[in-house]
Amino acid sequence: AAQCIQILSQGERPTVKTAKVYVLYGDVSDSELNEIKKYVINPVESREATLETYETLEMKYEIPTEVKTLEGFIKLDRAGLENFVKDAIDSGKDIGEMTDEEIDEYAKAFSVKETEKVIASSGKKNARVLCFFERIYRNIRLILKNLREEFKNSSFKPLACEYRIGPRGHTPLEISLGEDASVSLNGIADRIDICKKDGKTYLRVVDYKTGKKPFSESDLENGKNLQLLIYLFTLCRIADSKFASLADVEDTRDLSPAAAVYFVVKTPEIKLDAPILEGGEDLAKDRLERKGFIFSSEELGDMMDKSADKLFTEKLISKDEDGEKSLYETVCKSIAKFIIPVCFSK
Repeated sequence: AAQCIQILSQGERPTVKTAKVYVLYGDVSDSELNEIKKYVINPVESREATLETYETLEMKYEIPTEVKTLEGFIKLDRAGLENFVKDAIDSGKDIGEMTDEEIDEYAKAFSVKETEKVIASSGKKNARVLCFFERIYRNIRLILKNLREEFKNSSFKPLACEYRIGPRGHTPLEISLGEDASVSLNGIADRIDICKKDGKTYLRVVDYKTGKKPFSESDLENGKNLQLLIYLFTLCRIADSKFASLADVEDTRDLSPAAAVYFVVKTPEIKLDAPILEGGEDLAKDRLERKGFIFSSEELGDMMDKSADKLFTEKLISKDEDGEKSLYETVCKSIAKFIIPVCFSK
């Protein structure tokens, strides 16, 4: 408004204040009036006006010494992804066969649940909060549809989520440090996928990452990005009766490593005024990546990725059997060299 008046008057820009008047009919109690005010007044960009004459239109604001923050917001996409796969495993659903309606239903339910947490914490339900989580809903739906396409084009199925390796979990991998000392490597694998074909059982370990995940094979020698390979080698090289039962094999050491994959989720920013599905596939292609290693890629063939453009494996580094052994040796050397372990005598 101030800019329009300045253009018309060809003078200095004036200070302008505007207000919207709501007329309420009927008997409205004080508590009802307060609820109405909470609903229509967004404190981020507006406040309740007065009917008194203003002495000045200059606005003065108090600068807050403390600002309440929403903890863990960037983790919501990851949480939605993890819970979705867990629910699929528990219910026995095939993710690759899920319909758009099923994915929409889950994305909405998850978004509503998280929205209610924020409203309960802040005591406010305004347009900013609702728009905030509308974006979460759309982002989660886009991620889940991309995940569905991956499983639709793969023979692998999710076997376990947040699988513990170490105390109260799978027998860990131990690496010798020399002089009668060794280190036990513990952790939690985000997701383990399985595929059985021609008498062999293959495993793929997946780790979810939000934001950009730098990945380079040379990092292994510097003690970086060892996590996934440690999990995969542990599952396929260390005997564990419980995991053998879960994977339906006699001995876990008969399992074949298929891939160690970082699923990088760089949350897409979707405009609220755009149709929900507009550009969704292109956004997923640009923002959702898989990085890591794939073993015996010629033998695995379409088992990992049947898509025409190999969208889900194109950025994976291929390794043959000798390459797998070399990676295992590199991991062991890096652990011994760079990690300061708590050593114990054998």
